[in-house]
Parts: sequence; structure tokens; C-alpha cells
Amino acid sequence: AKYRVYIIDEVHMLSTGAFNALLKTLEEPPAHVIFILATTEPQKLPATILSRCQRFDFKRISNDDIIKRLSYICEQSDVKIEENALKMIANLADGAMRDAISILDRCISENDEIITEEKVRSLTGVPNFEYLTNMLVALLDKNIDEIVSLVSTLINEGKDVNVFLWELIKLLRDLLICMTGATLIGYTESNKNTLENLKSKCSKKDVIYLINELSDLQSRLKWSTEATIILETGLIKTCSRDENNSVTNINADTVKAPTTTESIKDDLKQSVLTKLKENGKIVVHSKLVNTKIEEGQDGLVHI
Repeated sequence: AKYRVYIIDEVHMLSTGAFNALLKTLEEPPAHVIFILATTEPQKLPATILSRCQRFDFKRISNDDIIKRLSYICEQSDVKIEENALKMIANLADGAMRDAISILDRCISENDEIITEEKVRSLTGVPNFEYLTNMLVALLDKNIDEIVSLVSTLINEGKDVNVFLWELIKLLRDLLICMTGATLIGYTESNKNTLENLKSKCSKKDVIYLINELSDLQSRLKWSTEATIILETGLIKTCSRDENNSVTNINADTVKAPTTTESIKDDLKQSVLTKLKENGKIVVHSKLVNTKIEEGQDGLVHI
């Protein structure tokens, strides 16, 4: 017998009227028709619909199974790929085999002799491990200058800020796991040693604080048209935490004592620029970023 299959994706988004119309069909389905209702939010479906369906709950595929499948595809396609590249693709797929195969297809289309981890990072916009750890160190040290410099590098290289934030959050999560003594999966020995060294620079409380702040920042970025500015100010905001990891205002008193006239100017300018960003004066901030400060004979500050 031949069957006709209808797939209704994200069925939870149907209106009440649409559900009522569908219910009539489900109560007396044609013998040759199979309906597949797919949803990520089954709790939103009416009980009258759920009671007439056979339910299958799908779970994320493990990284090991994704790697095995990708390895098989590469073998059958005569494609050479590094083990670390396979691990990177599996991590990026986040349990979805379709996404993993899509990333692999993009890598294969480049026609390289071998697919490397760096190639995967380049095609997906994921910053390398060294960059992520440098940013993490800057956040832990509250080094605003280094944060601004690293954000500038990120933008100039055309990286996706959302991907960067997600990778940074995952790195913090792995650092937290490392601090509990659990075994990390998917890291080289060198990278594991780097995370071990980072443990001495922070506490679990610091890591949890950063994860919460960066998660909030990621949510704000989704609705922003000025992603670069929101990212930069959000990262700088994390540097204004006190010993209890509560946010305080950054003021000029926190600037180290300058030793020269030029350093006084630089510190003053940086303090002003920081406050302008915090107060949302983005237009004024953008006008002052590339300016110089000079003291005139008339007692005024010339910009």
C-alpha cells in the first residue's frame, strides 16, 4: 500500500481554529495518510491533539556518535580530516547531526588537501582558543584596554560576535568544570594545561558571575542593531564588579597614578570615554575616540 505523508513543523504555532480543523482530520484520518506533527514545545499542544498521537521524544546525538558518522562520511568520500576538526564540528553541531553534516559539507567544498581545525574555525567564524583565553584573562584582570583591543581584532577579522560570545561562555563553563576536578573532553593536552593555569586567577564565584553577565549580554545582542558597541560596553561592564562581584560605577579614582603629562591625558580620556559608553552617549563617544587632548593657555582643554 502507498501512503501519503504530511509533516507539520512547529505545530505548536497553529491557532486555536487551525487546531480544531486538524482535530477533525485526526479523529477520522484517511487510511492512506500519515500525519507527522513536529514541535519543540509539546506542552503547548492541546490535550485533544496529544491524546490522538503516538509520541516520540528525540534527544540530542552524542558528540561521539556525530564524530563516528562524520568519519564514515569522510572515508566514503575519500576526504582527509583532522581528529580535532571532527571534534570541533561535533561541538558546533550541539547534538544535531544535520548541522554537523552541513558544516562538513562547507569544509569539503573548499577542496583542501586536508580539513583542519583552523579551517573549521575560519568557515564558521569561531575564534581560536588562544584568542578566547586572552579575552578571558583580560576580563578576569579587568584590563579594559586589552578588552577594547581584542574586540577590535574580532571585528576586523569579520568574526560573528554571537558565535564569539557563545564560545566564550562555553570556555567559562569548561573552566568551571575543570575547577571541580572533572575530566574535560575535546581539549588537547596543551589547552587543558592552559585551563589549569587559569584556575589560579579566579574563583568559582568569579566564573559564575562572568557566565551570567555574558549570557545576559548575548540576549541583548539578539535585538541590537549595533552589535559591536553593545559587545564592547557589555564586556567593559564586567570590569566594574567589586570584591563581591556586584556591579559598581567605574570612576576616575580607580585610575592608577600617572607619572607623565601624556599618561594623565590618556587616563583622563579613557575615563571619560568609559563613562560616555556606560551612559549610552554613543554618538559623542564615537566623535572622541580618535581625538587628542591638549591643554591650552586659556585654561581650557582643547580636543
